[in-house]
Amino acid sequence: MTSPHWAIIVATVIFLMIWFGATLTSPMMFAGPGALYHKGLNITVLSVVHSPLVVFGLYWLMQWTFLGVHPAWVLGFFTCLIVGGCYKIGYYDFTWLTKNG
Repeated sequence: MTSPHWAIIVATVIFLMIWFGATLTSPMMFAGPGALYHKGLNITVLSVVHSPLVVFGLYWLMQWTFLGVHPAWVLGFFTCLIVGGCYKIGYYDFTWLTKNG
């Protein structure tokens, strides 16, 4: 395992801070009338919420560590956090509503 350039680590930390804020405010996107049935909105919210999985998947593929931690541990943590949170909030139910009508 190697460590990436410091600029990549700083960019990842900044991304995670922005991602956290976007994830906290994402339930508000479904507050408007008819928002639950808007397919583009559901895809946008799910892609933003799941984006750390892509970032740390790339870390794993490049065999980089993130702040000294193996990316598989970080990826496992974020997978549990994101998938559990999406089930708890009901994002996957929103996609079921959108798909079925």
